[in-house]
Amino acid sequence: MSDALTPAAIGIAPSWRSFRRLLGRIRADPYHASELLVVYAVEHLGGPAQQWADEVRARYPDAPVGELAEKVRRSALVLSTVDGAVAGTPFLIALLPAYVAMLWEQARMTLRMFGLYGRPTVGADAAAAILVLRGAHPTERAAREAIDRLGTHPDARGLSRLRLWTTVGIELLVLAGFVSRAGAHHARDTRSLPVRAILVVGSLLLWILTWVVPVTFMLSMAWGGYTSGRSLGRDCLRFCAGHPAPSREDWHLRHSRQRRIAGFLFWLLLAVPLFILVLAVGPHAAQEYPVAKALAPLAGLGVVALLLRLSRTRGPL
Repeated sequence: MSDALTPAAIGIAPSWRSFRRLLGRIRADPYHASELLVVYAVEHLGGPAQQWADEVRARYPDAPVGELAEKVRRSALVLSTVDGAVAGTPFLIALLPAYVAMLWEQARMTLRMFGLYGRPTVGADAAAAILVLRGAHPTERAAREAIDRLGTHPDARGLSRLRLWTTVGIELLVLAGFVSRAGAHHARDTRSLPVRAILVVGSLLLWILTWVVPVTFMLSMAWGGYTSGRSLGRDCLRFCAGHPAPSREDWHLRHSRQRRIAGFLFWLLLAVPLFILVLAVGPHAAQEYPVAKALAPLAGLGVVALLLRLSRTRGPL
């Protein structure tokens, strides 16, 4: 079993030193960042979550467990939505810390539910259950085996910085329940160089557009945080009540639904620069719409990049 889950480490408050060790392990093994992050969360949240659950059950002995767990879910759902909105602030300056805060709160919610229902909140079993609920592994046994193998994989420090953090980003999306782990890594590894260049340009334009239309991105990211917390909370309640965790077919259906919504957001992103171009081509645009006139070159590049992206994928995303 991974040494990160020894009893002595359980319940210790996070420190900068422990966080730096976590970052070092992620750099060495980015393809298993999900396992490393969940193990780290269980280390620091598992013990306090069990203590919290014991205190709540002692304070409200006659309250149904499902009712208490539902209150935990609703509270975490609000925080996930707020963290998602913060992640969409202009220039995405808070993207990473806000997303990590969202995942941290979701882990706290899950472990508190485990404690209320009498499931383990510490150790590899708790970490494995979280990984299954997020679709990182199909079964608890597979997740437990992956946790036990942490630290035995080849060192990946030779990866380029871009590839390293792209891989970690995919793992964060897996933990948020937005993408399938195998599908996301396969799609990334099979992209040609021109497609990767288009993605980089498109990402840059998206980053700039967060300043042009900040409310749009904040709302979309808030929606992402809400759906992520809602699905995890629902799955956790069912799981604790004895129902099986979501299967691969369930995850495929969810990702198909998310793909349709992402397609809508894609066309919305395309509509924004097109609208700017429409305003900028009028005979008196310089006087009536000076901002649109100034942003017209950027909007044109955005339209081209998005259309190239569409032609490459034969679909909206």
